[in-house]
Amino acid sequence: ELKEARRRAKDAFEKTKEEGLNMQRVLLAEAESESSAMLQKAREELKSEADKARVTLKSDAEKFSEEIVRKLVAA
Repeated sequence: ELKEARRRAKDAFEKTKEEGLNMQRVLLAEAESESSAMLQKAREELKSEADKARVTLKSDAEKFSEEIVRKLVAA
């Protein structure tokens, strides 16, 4: 009887351990997926901000070059 109880306890432990490992795998996969999505979103935002900055800098450079030409012509 004691031997049977030990076997059942061991089986229950193994089952619980396997369930825990499966849950760990699922949670890890979800976390990896979420972090990947967050990283992709951050990359897209950075690219968008860099594009905006590039447009602004180009516009500013054109304004400055026009101003320089005006000053040189006026001199």
